[in-house]
Amino acid sequence: METEQKFATLRTAYIAALVDAVARFHETGVLGEVVARRRRHRGGAQANRFFGVTAPREVFTRLSEIFGCAAWELEESGGGFTAVTRGCRMLQLAGRLGAPSPCDLYCLEPMRDMLEALSPEARFEVEETLATGTCCKVRVRLS
Repeated sequence: METEQKFATLRTAYIAALVDAVARFHETGVLGEVVARRRRHRGGAQANRFFGVTAPREVFTRLSEIFGCAAWELEESGGGFTAVTRGCRMLQLAGRLGAPSPCDLYCLEPMRDMLEALSPEARFEVEETLATGTCCKVRVRLS
């Protein structure tokens, strides 16, 4: 197996494990509490160091490079930027398996935490998600 194929297989296995965890949290009735605890978790600085993220835009670009889950497009806007993606492998798999949305637990809240660790004054505003709309759109206000 070639290196690229191994990497793609590992990405898929990782995504499948996360979707399975969301489904099990939901089945046992604790998904809401797990998401709430994730919101209170403050591991963004550690995640930034681990993934080599040093600037707000890299929260989106670096995670896309590493996990290959969503290809975020960044657009500059007054005082910050907007990140948009029209596809997500994790949400797609969750839908195929009948699992609830993994968006908050494994994508949006961790990214919010990483962004706030880099720039405490930043605002991370989720305008739309693929779970309920046609794209995932996050506006980041840096000033």
